[in-house]
Amino acid sequence: MPVANIAEAMGHTIEVHLSSYARFTPDATADLYAQVNESKPLKRN
Repeated sequence: MPVANIAEAMGHTIEVHLSSYARFTPDATADLYAQVNESKPLKRN
C-alpha cells in the first residue's frame, strides 16, 4: 500500500508520517526484498 494512502488513513500528511514512523521497519522487510530479488533477474548493461 502506498505511503500516501497510509498517511491519509491515519489523518496526517506524508511528511509527518515519514518523520514520525521512519524509525520503524517491519520484520518482513528483508524477506520482501529477497522475494522480489529472486523473481526478477538483474539487468546488465
